[in-house]
Amino acid sequence: MSETTYAEIRAELEDALRGLARWAEQRSGPGVAEGADALLKKLAEERFNVVVVGEFKRGKSTFVNVLLGAELLPTAVVPLTSIVTAVTLGEEPRAEVSFLDGRTETVPVEDLARYVTERENPHNRLGVARTVLYQPAEQLRDGVFIVDTPGVGSIYQHNTEAAYAFVPESDAAIFLTSADPPISQGERAGAGCRA
Repeated sequence: MSETTYAEIRAELEDALRGLARWAEQRSGPGVAEGADALLKKLAEERFNVVVVGEFKRGKSTFVNVLLGAELLPTAVVPLTSIVTAVTLGEEPRAEVSFLDGRTETVPVEDLARYVTERENPHNRLGVARTVLYQPAEQLRDGVFIVDTPGVGSIYQHNTEAAYAFVPESDAAIFLTSADPPISQGERAGAGCRA
């Protein structure tokens, strides 16, 4: 029995969305048709965002590294990640840094910490918008992007804002929490749960 791939699921979803858009247009449902068309455009980008979210120091970057079987993202004992970093398929490992002023630079993977960590880029003084790390990994086929977000609830409010700003772009989310303390009010709020 073969495993269903993201590409096969995407093709089925595209057919269903086209049918929904046609049905909605025939029945004067412009809002539904527009929503279906927006989803079709997103699928055409061939990008599936799996966003890793949670409070600071829950091991999000470490989790991504373990998932991909390589030490790709910087990790530390203190809150570290301050910039949204996506990891996707590439023939050779490389990192692209997109800046708030519209520039994009390719940098060595080993220099990534300089751009994405609070320690080396405090309060985002370099003006980094996002980073993308390209890595040859089977888990990243078919347009999958695994997105490491800054932790929420740390003393760095801009990290919380950056994490929450990216959540609407997610197609799937992995919410990391700790087994030690109970789930905090901030984690419940960030996950859309009610106390």
